[in-house]
Amino acid sequence: MNRFILLMCLMTAAWTVNNSAYVGATQTPKQDKSPATQAKRLDFIKRLQASKFIGDVQPPRNGIVRAFVTPSFMAGDYKDKANVVSVIYLYYFDGTKSTDLVILLDSKSGNEVGTYGLTRGLKMK
Repeated sequence: MNRFILLMCLMTAAWTVNNSAYVGATQTPKQDKSPATQAKRLDFIKRLQASKFIGDVQPPRNGIVRAFVTPSFMAGDYKDKANVVSVIYLYYFDGTKSTDLVILLDSKSGNEVGTYGLTRGLKMK
């Protein structure tokens, strides 16, 4: 694993632990949706985008966020991927609807490569 991916994984793990997200959990505790926490989540997502770890993240439509993931993201292990996607999920959703979903799309082909939801956790294809 190259240093960049390792650094991103460590940052993501620390972020997720500090914000009480359960990776792949079937229940999410009440989430901190304060403006300060949301700003930190957005900054984190933008840094991932700037470093080409993830691509475009489209705001929710009918309870679905579409996030484009890069080869760097795909090279990470399951926990690293779940941690990154959990931050995206927590930025857009509050964990109260089991139908809210983040769909992961390959940044090159546009094909679906995975999903993340409250009750199902991260499922990669």
